[in-house]
Amino acid sequence: MSELQRPQRPDRRKGSWVSICFIVIVATGFISFLALAPIGRIGLAFMVGGLVFPVIIGLHYFTWGRLMTRMLENENREETPAKGD
Repeated sequence: MSELQRPQRPDRRKGSWVSICFIVIVATGFISFLALAPIGRIGLAFMVGGLVFPVIIGLHYFTWGRLMTRMLENENREETPAKGD
């Protein structure tokens, strides 16, 4: 009986680029909107929030993405038998 083979992992680089491009497009549109917003306290609050919020989201995305990638790689390394076995 032949051994079962582990399915190949999908190429994650393509998904990452799509996500990053989407974020850049949305951020550009949002910043363009904020540039046209009325200047005043509300406009200033939108400007500060519009700059701080994407930075927080970006840091969260990259931090958890790296952590999850490392965890999955370690898990796969533990599950994969050594070649000499």
